[in-house]
Amino acid sequence: MNIRNCINCNSKSLSIFLNSEINPIYLLRKKTLICQNCGLAFKDIRVNDKGYINSIKSNYYSNFNKKELDKRFNARIIFDKTRAKKYYEYIKKKILLNKKKLKVLDIGGAEGWFANYIKINHPTFDVYNLEPDINAIKYGKIKYPEIKHICKRLEDIDKSNLKDIDIITYWGGFYRTAEPNKTINKIFKVTSKNANLFFSLPYTFDNPTRQDNTPYGSLDEIIGNGNIVFLNSFYLEKLFESKFTINENKIIQNLPFKKKIPILHMTKRNNVIKKTSKYRRSNYEYTSSFLLNYCKKQSINNINKFCKNNKISKIAIWTNPEYSKNIEILFKKTNIKKSILLAEDNWSYTKNHSIDYIYKINVDAIFVTDFTNQNLIFDQLIKRLHIINIKIIRLLDDRYINQEIYEKFQGSFILKKVFNPKIVR
Repeated sequence: MNIRNCINCNSKSLSIFLNSEINPIYLLRKKTLICQNCGLAFKDIRVNDKGYINSIKSNYYSNFNKKELDKRFNARIIFDKTRAKKYYEYIKKKILLNKKKLKVLDIGGAEGWFANYIKINHPTFDVYNLEPDINAIKYGKIKYPEIKHICKRLEDIDKSNLKDIDIITYWGGFYRTAEPNKTINKIFKVTSKNANLFFSLPYTFDNPTRQDNTPYGSLDEIIGNGNIVFLNSFYLEKLFESKFTINENKIIQNLPFKKKIPILHMTKRNNVIKKTSKYRRSNYEYTSSFLLNYCKKQSINNINKFCKNNKISKIAIWTNPEYSKNIEILFKKTNIKKSILLAEDNWSYTKNHSIDYIYKINVDAIFVTDFTNQNLIFDQLIKRLHIINIKIIRLLDDRYINQEIYEKFQGSFILKKVFNPKIVR
């Protein structure tokens, strides 16, 4: 491991967790760590990691040309202005904005949409947009020339010549910060006395839902997608509390979107206080258990709900030998009382139950769990066997079928994908 101490509580008791195959290249080989003292999970990546630095410089926006950037901007700004208005109203309820001169920094604002909103409503303010993607900054300078654009990552805020910042906003993305404890020290140094911070978390590891409130479909998405620190409002507060007073930590609806998210309002302390938080073993157990069991619990709930709604009580399960035992164990934990396993015949003779057994049993549905071949199997069941009175069920969307379904971890097989049953025919 590169990191020897927890980035939150400084404990040396770090355990290695599973990794994700849905990650930028620079993170694929970085281990996921969980602190056994405080329970915080994070990637084993340091601020000065060269792969991380190089990827940040030209990341998301490098995939767009000028025409595509225009199209994206014109589409997103329709609702981002409403989003900016709602964030602005929240700030106005917490602090006075009646001074002629304030320094405001928005972090990770892409081309600078929120910084521009502040500048238009307060023309005398010095407003900055800190964004690591060079292509976003180039585009932002064209669209919003009145604000000051800085092409740096948050971890390098101390190298930006910023000082005496009165307000810092970060509407998501802090979970992509390497060694955030060091970055918070830098934020403390560049802010003015009694500076205000407004941070939100559009994603938290233990509420893994998208903006439309649909849950994530895999563990890989929760511990992947470029996330470096797996935060919720509890851990965000713990990271900041020694240098910033937490004035409010609440859940708001991230209007105009459906999703409700945590938002924190913090004020700079006059003096840094020593961290005194005492954590319980349950903090580690909560994080570890949530991540290990997320896909299994979601899958069981989905299967139970699906079978109840579709009046399915007896099923056949078409399995893949690689994980047929794991599939059998999972289905035994559902409310389905009668199930039988089927498998593809091999050239060598065996007495296993294959598809011909379907004519000897009375089942309501066939669940196909040979995921790599599922579309071939659906096609053959419908077009060659002409099965009519039995529902044919898929458990995984095609985007997941070539990914790892189970992974062995500490002697057990961990389900990494959420089964979400749908009727094929």
